[in-house]
Amino acid sequence: MNSPSSSPVVSSARERSPVEEQMAVPAQSTAAADADSCSASSASDDSSADTWTVLHVPGSTVAGATFNFTNSIIGAGAIGLGGAIAVSGGVASILCIVFFGIFTKLSLDLLIELTVSTDGAHNSYEDLGRVAYGTAGRLAVLISKTLYSFGCLVAYIIVVKDNFGSGLRHLIYRDDEDGGGGGRGDNASWFETLLESEDLLTFILSTGIILPLCLMRDMTTLSNFSIVSVFAMVAITIIVVLLFVINPRGEVRMDGGTTYENWFEVRPGLLESLGTFVFTFVSQHTVHLAYESLDSSVRTVSNWKKVSLFSILISTSVSLSVGLFVYMSFWEKTESDIFQVY
Repeated sequence: MNSPSSSPVVSSARERSPVEEQMAVPAQSTAAADADSCSASSASDDSSADTWTVLHVPGSTVAGATFNFTNSIIGAGAIGLGGAIAVSGGVASILCIVFFGIFTKLSLDLLIELTVSTDGAHNSYEDLGRVAYGTAGRLAVLISKTLYSFGCLVAYIIVVKDNFGSGLRHLIYRDDEDGGGGGRGDNASWFETLLESEDLLTFILSTGIILPLCLMRDMTTLSNFSIVSVFAMVAITIIVVLLFVINPRGEVRMDGGTTYENWFEVRPGLLESLGTFVFTFVSQHTVHLAYESLDSSVRTVSNWKKVSLFSILISTSVSLSVGLFVYMSFWEKTESDIFQVY
């Protein structure tokens, strides 16, 4: 027999009014909806997390890295080789160029092999110096790379200042005998005035093109541009060779000395030209950037050796071709800037 006090409780637990039934259904639905929402949110988060984990930024192929690295080697150094050969001697200069090319290849491979096999190097020239010699080694590498990069940029800016404005003026306003629009006076257009303002033009090109390229931390995106740059240097080589062969109006090929004087004589300027020969190949400061630009699937020491081999071969061939044909055109009268010679 149930007690009077327990009967109402049992009855209320077993029987609910219609109002209570209607209130219970939305509550259950809300709970179910919340559970579904949490489940969907969790699935969305898992899907988002999976999406981020599978993202892969492709690196360069061996060919792309080769063009990238070749572009970092040839440049202002190749432009001045003709003048260096003229003050050094033909055969002696060729031997120096080949010698420095071979040793550059060996040093590049050695740097990558040491970096990969050394704990704590972290694919960095600076960290490799730190592991070897501590803080002093790291500072030595940083200072050397900074000074060399600064010198390279100064050389490029000088080349741009000396040739870009005057070259465009000659191409666009070639009807003027003085090579520019200086004789037009007030009739000169704003673009023509800009080309005549070499300092302003150099500043615009330096801040608008050179500076953004220097701020990039990864060379992968430059692979397509590097192909264009390398082929532009090859085009310059072809033009120099064609001018030597065709010799338009007899103004390109000049008379030189004897065979001994032109080729076998070792001239006093050899020692001072060693810097130009070395400058043609110095690229150790970008070797880790080029190696890291390789896609992870092909980033091995063996593939890097292919990149360095092809890059050095292309750079040596282009540099020797430019330097020798400019030298054979003007002999001892060859200047250090080929754009000023022709």
